[in-house]
Amino acid sequence: MNFVWPGYFETMRIRVLKGRVFEERDHSNTQHITVIDQTMAEKFFPGEDPIGHQIRAAKTVFEVVGIVANVRVSSLDDDNPAPQMYFPVISQSLSSIVIRTSADIPGLVNLVAGAIANIDRDRPVYNVFPMEALVDRSIRSRRFVAWLVSVFAVAGVVLAAAGTYSVLAYTVQQRRREIGIRMAVGASSARIAKWIGKQGIALMATGLAAGVLISVAAQRLFRTQFAELRFADPWVWTALLAVLALAGSLACSAPVWRASRIHPAESLK
Repeated sequence: MNFVWPGYFETMRIRVLKGRVFEERDHSNTQHITVIDQTMAEKFFPGEDPIGHQIRAAKTVFEVVGIVANVRVSSLDDDNPAPQMYFPVISQSLSSIVIRTSADIPGLVNLVAGAIANIDRDRPVYNVFPMEALVDRSIRSRRFVAWLVSVFAVAGVVLAAAGTYSVLAYTVQQRRREIGIRMAVGASSARIAKWIGKQGIALMATGLAAGVLISVAAQRLFRTQFAELRFADPWVWTALLAVLALAGSLACSAPVWRASRIHPAESLK
């Protein structure tokens, strides 16, 4: 249950889906009205228009006058928020104030404190913070997890590139005599480079395919840690595959170049 003043939904940019929200004339003891969110409308009025229906809460019957969009109260990744009801404030006693402004926080605090002092000198103004700070506190643990995942991701790319380089370099060293024979019978350096490069591409393709399959299988775990993760975003996948392909290509370049520079006479000794 949430008790709010007129302007709250506009200030918090909560969309009004149907009906209306509270007005100044609603804030009296005689106005028993409520605004509900989309979750509550779908749960208690499936297939119906809740506007005009009545809901009993705290031994009082309230008429539904509006429906607003869902709000994530507990966490940013809460895809199934609890039903919310909003009621007009019927008392001048305030517990918190929400202000949307582009002014700096210290200057705003002084203005608000002065305005409240004009109404009630005994009411203090405390615990002032921007919405960004509240969001930061709620995602602090997920931000650490994201940082940790990023570190491991970079380390994984480096290790994958190093592994690709090592395997391909070992292959070139083991097939050095074969490469010399091919070049002795007429194979050009470009042809040798293309031949070894294909083996590097095969290694990269195998690794990328395995990585994609593992990522698809683990997408549910990722979504629990990262709010609003757009797993199927084609731009994300394009950028990811491009970075991995570039890292693999750089890892393959040195062994391919070395294979193309092998001299037949030296390799056949």
